[in-house]
Amino acid sequence: VISIPDSTFPIIGTIIGSFIFGIGIVLAGGCATGTWYRAGEGLIGSWVALVLYAVTAAITKTGILLPVMTWINKPTNINANMSQTTSIPMW
Repeated sequence: VISIPDSTFPIIGTIIGSFIFGIGIVLAGGCATGTWYRAGEGLIGSWVALVLYAVTAAITKTGILLPVMTWINKPTNINANMSQTTSIPMW
């Protein structure tokens, strides 16, 4: 029922994405879930964070940042899967 994809693990994309996520979570004052409940409490800063999150997610998924994301997440080794790239066993 569950199949584990045997594709490459984008190391550069993961590192850059983690760094950007860390900056974003500090600037927004919390993760996306925390921002949702803070927006529900009426914090205007969280409303701004949610709108900017939606806009940047759309731009990255379908807009001008799509080629950048595709380039960053390109496979580093065609024959290596996630287990081989990280040297961590699949199970």
